Amino acid sequence: MYTFPGLLPKSIRHPEEDKSVYQVMQNKQIQTLLKKANDLSVQIYRARVLGGYVELTEETAPEYLAILKDVCRILNYPEVPKVYVCHMYSQVLEACGSETKYIAVSDYTLEHFNEEELYYMTGNAIAMYKAGHTDLANLMNFMSGQIPAPLRIPLLCYLRAADLTSDRGGLLACQSFAAAVRCHLHELGMPLTESRRVITTDEEAVAYVEKYLKAVKTAEDEYGYLLVRVIKGVQNLTYFEGPANKMLSELYSWYLDPKGYRRIIRTQGRPYDAVI
Repeated sequence: MYTFPGLLPKSIRHPEEDKSVYQVMQNKQIQTLLKKANDLSVQIYRARVLGGYVELTEETAPEYLAILKDVCRILNYPEVPKVYVCHMYSQVLEACGSETKYIAVSDYTLEHFNEEELYYMTGNAIAMYKAGHTDLANLMNFMSGQIPAPLRIPLLCYLRAADLTSDRGGLLACQSFAAAVRCHLHELGMPLTESRRVITTDEEAVAYVEKYLKAVKTAEDEYGYLLVRVIKGVQNLTYFEGPANKMLSELYSWYLDPKGYRRIIRTQGRPYDAVI
């Protein structure tokens, strides 16, 4: 394992993020709504989280808390957020809050995901904090109906690009492309037991993703260029997150790019035990 003591958000930022965030953040109406959304986030933390979730502690969840601390160290994030568990039959591990930062994780996730996969998902969440994504995510979560129509598209574009950035943080945290791919395939509907059977190494993960992306392209070609373009256009106008296959494709490209994941490992990575 490597840790990245000098890691800056710009090292992992997806280029599409810069294209949209400036237009969003310079708008005065967005700034006003952002303040309201962050205030509401505090109220929700008190009402929903403190009233309905269970906080994980060193006594109740020592293994996961150790993973969380490791991820913060690996990604050079100084604050270890609190963790709350909720009962939910789905893949949930997300960064929440504004002034009070906390991770909300489903009991399903803690029960079904292995250590490598939890490193990836936790790294994704910590990267959201590190790159400053949570405030604008709060805005879309809590004040969506008040966002002016001309700003919805750049805001959605920003949030989808922010997800791509966070995926990169997740990969740096787990340093296993195989684990990252298994998490993405689970989001696409493949059971973890099945993906673990066919993907155990990074090489197997690369081969599987290449095969999968070829199958996606073949299916899109069969449906026709115009229909696929319309569907993607609707997704861009309405979806909070990008299509799962696009997110997998973007992470695959960054993993193989000599100026991407490998460059950070080579130039900023330090042996884990060598960094205090």
